[in-house]
Order: sequence, then structure tokens, then C-alpha cells
Amino acid sequence: ISSAPTITEQPTTPVPTASETTSVTKQPTVTLTKTPSKAVKVKKGTVIKDKKTKASYKVLSVKSGALTVEYLKPTSKNIKSVSVKTYITYVGKKYKIVKIADKAFMNCKKLTKVTVGKNVKTIGKKAFANCKALKTVQIPKGLKKSKIPKNAFAGCRKKPKIKVVK
Repeated sequence: ISSAPTITEQPTTPVPTASETTSVTKQPTVTLTKTPSKAVKVKKGTVIKDKKTKASYKVLSVKSGALTVEYLKPTSKNIKSVSVKTYITYVGKKYKIVKIADKAFMNCKKLTKVTVGKNVKTIGKKAFANCKALKTVQIPKGLKKSKIPKNAFAGCRKKPKIKVVK
């Protein structure tokens, strides 16, 4: 006596495509995970959320040879230390981080140290406002202190020590 194997079908769960996982707000938002399977058209104003650097960036320029972004904010306000890199890579292209946005680190009360990448040329108004624990900010030689607004450290207990690094 031989019995035939019983075959039953298992329900499958649909896998979301790259376009279904991208959320769209007032400005297009793109979350960096792995290189998307479909070509992504990046426009000026697009917000990129980078899981690797745990931060959000806004595209300032998409001109060939001048791909630039602005550091908008960290993904968490509970960070203790942050390094704003010189660039991020998205869809195989390098975008220079040239600016730290207004209020980028505002109310990051546990933040003690910030290192700014060499491509950053401007720091926004109140960028570090109410960062009560901030002690040290390392800036590159190319970032002039005149490009740091007076109110960048408003609400900090003590004005942090600003170190210029090569």
C-alpha cells in the first residue's frame, strides 16, 4: 500500500516594493536602506533619512559635480555624541554635507560632543539651542567662526568650547 503525498498551499505575504515603502510628505522623503531596485529621481528639496548615520538630510543641489545636502536633524533627541560626516552616499552618488540646518540639534539635552565635517560651511540659527550638556564642538579649519550665528548655542548652560581641527 502506497500513499500519495498531500500537498497544501500556504498563503503568501506580499513583499512591499521600494515605491510602497517610501513615504511622501510635503517634500519627498527617501529612506536609505540598501540600493533601491528602481531608479530614484532625487530632486532639490528631497529629504533623505539615512539609517547608517541616524540622521535626516535635505537635498540642496543635484547639479552634476555639485551634489549637496543639509544636515536636518538626528533621528533621536537622546544622542550623546554626533559626528556630522563630510558626505553621504545615496543611490551610488556622493552628496557633500555643506550645512547644518536651523534648530538641527535643538533640545538634544544629552548631547555632549559634536564633530563637524570639513565640507560644512554654514551652521544654522539655534542649531544647538537648549543642548544643556554640550561641552565641545569641533569645527573644520574651513568653517569660519563668522558663519556660526550668535544664537547657535542659545539656552546652553555654558557656551561650549569650540575647537578648530585641521
